[in-house]
Amino acid sequence: MAKKHEIHKFASEAREGKPRITTEQEFELWKNIFNRIDDFRQKMISEYGNKMQWTRKESRVKKIKSDIKNILIGFISGILSGVCIMLFAL
Repeated sequence: MAKKHEIHKFASEAREGKPRITTEQEFELWKNIFNRIDDFRQKMISEYGNKMQWTRKESRVKKIKSDIKNILIGFISGILSGVCIMLFAL
């Protein structure tokens, strides 16, 4: 988290638009930010790659279960509303 906040801090300072002396200095600033992001990304993938795959799988499973539950609720609600309409129509 500290690395992530550090990257955000540098990017925020770069976006503030403080006048730079040269375009090259501006380019070097953003190049430095890009390199920090790339290093962060590589470190996260190498250290937590397996855990990220597990998390993605679990997230998909939860979404599928939620979708099935919502479809069943909709189906049952439709049936119950049809039955109510038939009962009150009589």
